Amino acid sequence: MNLTDIKLIIWDLDETFWKGTISEESVTLLDENIHFLKNTTDMGIVNSICSKNDEAVVRKFLENIGVWELFVFPSVDWTPKGYRVKTIIEEMKLRAVNVLFIDDNIQNLEEAKAFCPGLLTASPDEISELISQAEKAEKSDKDNKRLNQYKLLESKMQARNDFGSNEEFLSSCAIEVDIFYDCATETERIYELLMRSNQLNYTKFRQDKTDFEKLIADPGIRSGYVKVSDKFGDYGIVGFFAVKNNRLIHFAFSCRTLGMKVEQYVYFLLGCPELDVSGDVVSPLNKTENPHWINNNCNSADKSSLVSENMSKKILFKGPCDMSQMHAFLNLGEYAVTEFAYVNDKGIYIEGHNHTSQIVTAMTATAEQKHTLLSESDFWDVGAFETSMGKDKYDFIVLSMLTDGNLGIYRNKNTGCEIALCEKYYDITDPKNQDDYLSGKIFTSKIDFTEELLCDFSEKYCFEDNSDAHKTIQNLDKIRSLLDKNTVLVLLLGSEREFKKKCEVSYAGRHLQHIVMNRAIEEWATGKANVVLIPFDRYIKGEGDFIDTINHFVKRVYYDLACDLAKLFGTVDGKDISVKSKSFLIKSTVRQKLKFFKSKLRKLLKTI
Repeated sequence: MNLTDIKLIIWDLDETFWKGTISEESVTLLDENIHFLKNTTDMGIVNSICSKNDEAVVRKFLENIGVWELFVFPSVDWTPKGYRVKTIIEEMKLRAVNVLFIDDNIQNLEEAKAFCPGLLTASPDEISELISQAEKAEKSDKDNKRLNQYKLLESKMQARNDFGSNEEFLSSCAIEVDIFYDCATETERIYELLMRSNQLNYTKFRQDKTDFEKLIADPGIRSGYVKVSDKFGDYGIVGFFAVKNNRLIHFAFSCRTLGMKVEQYVYFLLGCPELDVSGDVVSPLNKTENPHWINNNCNSADKSSLVSENMSKKILFKGPCDMSQMHAFLNLGEYAVTEFAYVNDKGIYIEGHNHTSQIVTAMTATAEQKHTLLSESDFWDVGAFETSMGKDKYDFIVLSMLTDGNLGIYRNKNTGCEIALCEKYYDITDPKNQDDYLSGKIFTSKIDFTEELLCDFSEKYCFEDNSDAHKTIQNLDKIRSLLDKNTVLVLLLGSEREFKKKCEVSYAGRHLQHIVMNRAIEEWATGKANVVLIPFDRYIKGEGDFIDTINHFVKRVYYDLACDLAKLFGTVDGKDISVKSKSFLIKSTVRQKLKFFKSKLRKLLKTI
């Protein structure tokens, strides 16, 4: 048994960590175990407890000898140990193969192995070699960072119990994710992460340190490391990626952030590069999800509130899921209805219901026509053809036009109804795109396309060109005619700035398409009462305000948009905007700048 393979040691106490039974008599401490506990902690190995005892008695004793704080996730009660050992490992986001359980009772050891296949076990008289290894080993974590990180995780697990759902809990955590590109200054930590990570190491590409240093120095490879913090504390460096020619060479994360979906957030932020997953991973990635609780800067105590408490106007927000960031700043409560993109029960990403063509279908198609649409394509659900527009009375409807600029329009040959699906750059009915849809090389909304499905779709639907935005204008005319005459229709217009960072071919020149659509919409809106146009470019100050595509922006853009919407809704003026919300945004901006300058300073010091 080698200590380098172990990340966690779980201790029995009576006749194992000490001599004697604490509930029946005084016990004798074993100095070698105390030293082993401290040495392993300084090595970066964490320790826990699984004991049949009274917790208050055990805690008081270990506090008196000054070692209670060296244990994490202690489990002290009188129930069987097998399930408790399994729970400790799961709560710490570890694998049983990296965990050692020490107990003097062979029955406890066998029970634990039955619950935790691959678990390492030992009796007290078998650990002398490990004690010797710990004495000689390098103490690379004398600041006990790994112990403190698991203490942080322990606090989170306890707090989690106060929430009804995991998403609600995550939204309360104020999770901050930052990406840095000065990898040469953090070579040791990043390399250690790559060598130790398994559960969230997607490529599992192992290379020697010299080759790794060459990789991060290669200008043709975009490599970066990820830091995470939340209201509980700072997790430090927890992730690393290296991308070449839009394909991930490395994509690895620490299990300490497992469940927070940091890996999904970073993958989405990078533009979902090609990735060949090696072996098993515990958190599969997808190309559609952008976890809204990350870098949201709002928790249950500090949520922005840009509107007055006497808000009484009813508002519908309709568009891509990134609009949720703007919506969160407004905090309208019961007066706001949202119709954002979502994933249905079949795992399909539904966003077409926010395209003007499909909105018209939802508002005008008969029940029989909708039934036909649903029966002819098994990837839809009822929600794809439903909207509260035209049914409920709204004072304002805020509709993002980014969906119109992105999705393809298809007319059903039987019903004449139009739907919006996948990227318009790749016509589903065009045979030249068939192989890419079958292989999943292009965005498919998670639809499992087959040759039969593509053929069937092409027989029932025809592609509608909207390059001059004429369909969008027709749709807006129809939608407006079906709304209450007092409803204000607020249209958010796509950016006309060129996105100069590398992007998917389907997004190339998207700003030019936005220009055509925006001019057409502006002409249509001229002289129309109750139509308000808000261009995103009003809030975009430079390239740094884009994230991964021309359609995704930094939080400040959504905040500034929310401020203008609050004024439009007539609930606040500029002087009444929440001081808390403003200060929250300022703190976030200052924090980002400080991290940038710290990164630059580290580089400078390294060269001196």
